[in-house]
Amino acid sequence: IIGESAEVITGSVTEKFGQAKYCKAGKDLLIEVRCDKENSLAKGSQIVITGYDREQRIYQVVEYSQPESIEVS
Repeated sequence: IIGESAEVITGSVTEKFGQAKYCKAGKDLLIEVRCDKENSLAKGSQIVITGYDREQRIYQVVEYSQPESIEVS
């Protein structure tokens, strides 16, 4: 699921704490997530999954940033 998006379901995401809801094929999966960078992630924030730690079963994530819209004339 690396490169996919998910939705934060906890009040914050830090380097030590966080959970998110990942939806695939109509099924929701609760995943443990962590973000090493300082962020403003909160419940409802969209994130992108960037890595996975198999030993700890934790996904690394970053805040999803909306691409800038491009005006076409």
